[in-house]
Amino acid sequence: MRNKHRLEMLFVHNITALLGLIEFSASNVHFFKILKDIVEVTATAQQTSTLIYASTVYTKADRVRQDEMYEYVASQLHSLFKLGPMAHITVDGSTPSAPYEKQFNHNLLSVVQLSEQWKSDDQLLRTLLQNLHRNRQSGIILLFADTATQAYIAGIMKFCAEENAINVIALQPNMTVKEQSYWTLQIFPENKIIKRKLPKFYRGIFPNHLCNMHGYSLRMIGNNIPPQIYNYTTREGKTILSGYLGKTVQEYTSRHNATIDFVFLQEGRSILDMVRDEVVNGNSDTGPV
Repeated sequence: MRNKHRLEMLFVHNITALLGLIEFSASNVHFFKILKDIVEVTATAQQTSTLIYASTVYTKADRVRQDEMYEYVASQLHSLFKLGPMAHITVDGSTPSAPYEKQFNHNLLSVVQLSEQWKSDDQLLRTLLQNLHRNRQSGIILLFADTATQAYIAGIMKFCAEENAINVIALQPNMTVKEQSYWTLQIFPENKIIKRKLPKFYRGIFPNHLCNMHGYSLRMIGNNIPPQIYNYTTREGKTILSGYLGKTVQEYTSRHNATIDFVFLQEGRSILDMVRDEVVNGNSDTGPV
């Protein structure tokens, strides 16, 4: 009987082995080189210790050859640069979730090959994000074939953003090689995907979405614990945040061009219960400072 709960992981130490798992045309040698350089530069800059490769792109022949392929890849013990183990994941059916924080440290970089089949791609990404757990801000590189439409890529990337995975970029072979461009998210002032030119030496390929939040309102649970943080309302009705923690929050919002919108809890309930409800329900971006 076919097992519908399948999760396979492989630990290797060679970025070349990662490229050997990615199924694109053999003519895309230049694309492979660019991908390798992007991974290497990003992993070095972010001090990445673990690479994750996730894919559902397998044919029946690939399934037959998996054991042989795994044995080959596992034999590639030397590394082009100093990185920790790489986790190779294939998803088949509904895969059980196990947060990676229990197995690896938090310096992760994920390379995800998608199939342009929404159901399987959605399932693959949900599994990856569930396993990343609280580490969804780690870098994610999505690989699409040239046949993927901009609308499909936008749908996938916006799904990632809705799941709090905003450090995500997307590559397509022809666009990467011929146009020297790639897809990335724009979070502020509106959520959409945009095409960018590949940066010089691929440095900073993941944009800093928080450098300018375009006046985005950070919803913060109001808290009064002098002298750490407190707020008061002026005669003009303006709420002022003060205290040494409060001023830190105020400085953060000022530097990132954001604003603060206070959410006040109702009396009569447990504070912990109310804070949990506000954050889980999306009514507040943070708990009380």
